[in-house]
Amino acid sequence: MNQLAKVVGSRIRKVRESLRISQENFARRVEIARAYYGKIERGKTNITLETLYKICGELGCDPHELLPRLREIEFEEDVLTSLEFNADNYPAIQPNYQGQYSFSKYYYPRIEDMKSNSEEFDCAQTLDSMPEVKRWVRNLPRRDETSFSLTLGNSNIYPDFIAELHDGRILVIECKEKTDEANDDSTENKHVGELHAKHSQDTCLFLRAVKKDNNGQNLLKQLKDII
Repeated sequence: MNQLAKVVGSRIRKVRESLRISQENFARRVEIARAYYGKIERGKTNITLETLYKICGELGCDPHELLPRLREIEFEEDVLTSLEFNADNYPAIQPNYQGQYSFSKYYYPRIEDMKSNSEEFDCAQTLDSMPEVKRWVRNLPRRDETSFSLTLGNSNIYPDFIAELHDGRILVIECKEKTDEANDDSTENKHVGELHAKHSQDTCLFLRAVKKDNNGQNLLKQLKDII
């Protein structure tokens, strides 16, 4: 879905939340099916002008307050902050994580396809041990509205983990076994993630984590530094 829909959906969500109205209650007020209204806020559908005006009327704002200027569309803070932790919407498929380590801050009841001898496991274990982290999830790539992605040209980047910090910020992590600055794709992915984080006005963070970076820092030190 295009960036404009994401920006408008995110702004609608923020105004609604500022009014302390639940998504379910608001969808009822504007006479829109809950599932469809959820897609509007996540930027997964293009809404009509009639629907936009109906929503604005209930929010008490003018449509122009929700529409970005052209130069704001490419990097809007919603790209990293539109994630919603929904316990009922995590379609993980087999195989699931079967390791002995018990994660205490993982949000969902199961973790999709994570082996105990992988860099993803090391990163997840480190995340789970940090007092700054409130909860975290393993991202599901290419799973429609349940996936989290960053736009890269005509394609998307699907980071490995999304964490919510106790101070309200969102931490997005892409795990790699080792630093590979010579790889054009890795460098570009890192650059895109950092650009989105920069334009989030300090509400979101992005880290391309490796087991040990070029400065000899381990995962915990890299995470501590970014936070």
